[in-house]
Amino acid sequence: MQRNVNPIIARIEDLPYFRSPPIQLSLSQSASLSFGQYVWNNTNAPKTILVGSAQITQSTLLYIKSISFSADIPELDYQKALEITSTVLANGTTAGQNQIPSYFKFLSSDAKSPTLRSPILCQQFFTDQEYKLLVEPKTRPNDVLGFFRGALQQTGALAGINTITLTAEFYVQTVEDRNFINALKNQYPALDKSGYVTIGR
Repeated sequence: MQRNVNPIIARIEDLPYFRSPPIQLSLSQSASLSFGQYVWNNTNAPKTILVGSAQITQSTLLYIKSISFSADIPELDYQKALEITSTVLANGTTAGQNQIPSYFKFLSSDAKSPTLRSPILCQQFFTDQEYKLLVEPKTRPNDVLGFFRGALQQTGALAGINTITLTAEFYVQTVEDRNFINALKNQYPALDKSGYVTIGR
């Protein structure tokens, strides 16, 4: 007796590419030098709509494939500024606590609940780091919001630099094939329940 086989194979690697257009989401936020520190906080780094999120349409599932992080200073200078920031008390930072900049991301329909359940700790620069997160917005269309929190200490190498800009980039596929989305929900019940699921981690 032949079994009925579901023609939709819900492997993320089998995304119907022509119906899953890729988009690049990005956010850059700057901090100006003040009392020897560059500090990203609620004032100068508020929740901001990521560039590219306007391309998210109705009935779209987001597959965040990879992320990148950089700053507009050399990486070695960035890391040296991290080493001494935790020893300095200024601008609302706390001496002895880690002030490594972190990146947070939200959807505008669920702004109190981040789509990245753990913020991305930006200890070093990285390019196209695998992430593999599925997110289904609760309402659509939906803006993607993000912000940085943290601090850098001015070092000798940063003398004369008044502003530092941090940038996060996300490579995303927007899944629009309804049958494939439904098959993924069957395979990953958490996606249907909470609106997000991490693949393979």
